[in-house]
Amino acid sequence: MISTKNAISSDRLTNLKDLIDLVLCPICGDVLWKPVTCSSCENSFCSFCIDKWLFEQQKEIIPNLDNETHPDYSTKSLSLTRCPFNCSPYIQRNCPSLLRTILSKLNIECRNKINGCREILSYEQLEKHEEECCPYQVIQCSWCKKFMQKDVFDEENHFSMCRHVKFRCTKCESVFQREDKHDRFDCIEGQIRLLEQRLLSTERKYSTICEIQRKKLDIFYEKFAVIEQTYEIDNDDSIEI
Repeated sequence: MISTKNAISSDRLTNLKDLIDLVLCPICGDVLWKPVTCSSCENSFCSFCIDKWLFEQQKEIIPNLDNETHPDYSTKSLSLTRCPFNCSPYIQRNCPSLLRTILSKLNIECRNKINGCREILSYEQLEKHEEECCPYQVIQCSWCKKFMQKDVFDEENHFSMCRHVKFRCTKCESVFQREDKHDRFDCIEGQIRLLEQRLLSTERKYSTICEIQRKKLDIFYEKFAVIEQTYEIDNDDSIEI
């Protein structure tokens, strides 16, 4: 599926601009990406765009369906959806071969042009280049959230220096960032907290076990009382005879 960052705006095309109207998605307005086609009106859409379009409709349709009448309400709701051109039900098919041919002939600038990439790629080459090969691709550190270009990003070196990388102390199990201080005093405090938590957990488990056993004893005493009462009644009947 295409994401917002992968959208191919029409100004990235370097050729066939006279055919631009044939390759634009009616939903997002960008160049069609992995297109599919409505079998009724034969308009094509990005697969991501039409999936989102149908999902939004289903969210409105499903609450209004009677679960007893339509137990398979997800399938039923899909049968009630409409394409952007009001075709109902929306039935999907592969896009026309002519459209695939036009898309295959497009020359497209890399989305990382703003970062210095000068590559111009075919429709088929674009995704692999932008996601895997482009040295100007921007990467975000999962710890500090800083953005860096792939060609200058040294993951191992950055990890060894990033102040926001988190660690877990093996002694007290505290989680802390590199920039935080975790000295011996902090570790001892952490170990005390850990012991208190474990003690509290043990007390709760013990309390639960005691409560269960108490209820079992109550049931036992009730049954014993019934048996005892029955035995006394039988003895009284025997004396009267």
